[in-house]
Amino acid sequence: MEEILALKKKNSSNSPTKIKEILQQISNTRLDSDKISYKLEENETRINELSKEVFTLREQFESETQILESKINESVEQKSLLENLNEEKENASLSLKELETQHKTMKRTKPSLSDQQLLETGKRKHKLYKEFTGIRWDYSAPENVIEGFITNKKDFIEKISYKCDTGYKTIRELLWRDIRCSTMESKAREECCKENKPVNK
Repeated sequence: MEEILALKKKNSSNSPTKIKEILQQISNTRLDSDKISYKLEENETRINELSKEVFTLREQFESETQILESKINESVEQKSLLENLNEEKENASLSLKELETQHKTMKRTKPSLSDQQLLETGKRKHKLYKEFTGIRWDYSAPENVIEGFITNKKDFIEKISYKCDTGYKTIRELLWRDIRCSTMESKAREECCKENKPVNK
């Protein structure tokens, strides 16, 4: 019984004003809780957005890093190539200077007396061979043919043309035949040339 009385006494002290205050506190607590929940949701959304931005930025950073590394490697290769080219340029400059020095030295150098005599002898022999054989070579002819003409400086001139792959002995025989023809009288020459014409072309 005493317990009931104590409970009654306790509850009777809760006046309507007190109950209103408690209800108001509960209501305020709920509002605060709702505000906190709303803030938490906002923060969570913002965190998700920021996480996406961070992920995108990280991807961009990695991509830019790869591009930068690629450009650094390319730059290193180009630097190495440039150094090689500079080295080659220096070597070429040194070679050029050496060649210029040699050229100046050779310009000042005159052939010795024996060299001069040898050159003069060669020139005289060449002139005599030209006069004796009547052969005039065409040095502008293509590389695969030997061309020129034979003349006796009077009434005979004939073009000669031999392929380079023709044997040396054959060319020699054809040349001597044409030289012989150039020394003959015109009638005998015509017969000689008619007989031998197809062979030397």
